[in-house]
Amino acid sequence: VITTGYISRAVYDIYPFEENIFYMQGSMGIAPAIGLGIASNTSKVVVVISGDASLLMHLGITHTIRDCNLENLFV
Repeated sequence: VITTGYISRAVYDIYPFEENIFYMQGSMGIAPAIGLGIASNTSKVVVVISGDASLLMHLGITHTIRDCNLENLFV
């Protein structure tokens, strides 16, 4: 799960046709929450790449991610 902004454009330049990447264009700060939802419903490894300003938009999700303590989620 890739956050909005430059990070998503940079990852797209490297992996333009990768079907397992979810680009969060236009949803600043919500990538960790979406990653948590995906990770809680699969056994696959879920990686969330989010910038610091984007994470600050929904900082409370960090506590929920900590409390869920999923072994397959990397933020």
